[in-house]
Amino acid sequence: MTSSTPEAPEPGTQVEWVWMGHAGHFIGSQDCQFHLNTYVNGYIVSTIGEYLPKPEPRRSDWHEIGYGRTYETFVFTAEPGELECCPWVASNWSEIDSRGYTDVGEASRGHLEMCRDYTARQSPTVALTNDRAEERER
Repeated sequence: MTSSTPEAPEPGTQVEWVWMGHAGHFIGSQDCQFHLNTYVNGYIVSTIGEYLPKPEPRRSDWHEIGYGRTYETFVFTAEPGELECCPWVASNWSEIDSRGYTDVGEASRGHLEMCRDYTARQSPTVALTNDRAEERER
């Protein structure tokens, strides 16, 4: 049995992915050795793993980041960010989808599969409420 890895869409196609070089979620993400963070079609797909809180030396038996998993993918609705390094950020930190993994290959494939899934979905309409708009002005 063979498995295929989903491919990112070609540049110039209707829905392009934006790869961002930082972790997209998790308060301890600075201690994760693995992260993928992709904007696609109005969503942020963020995968992190290999959590090794400081000051422990690098090792191969990573801490769990949730029950029974050492890697996870979360999906959030997105809005434009203010920094060049992160042109898209989560508009709401309540995840709308998630998966957990115990293997780096599963995590990589799972991230790409979720990107493909959210490429095919209708883009969310992200509307700021008056309260949210006031909060951003402060």
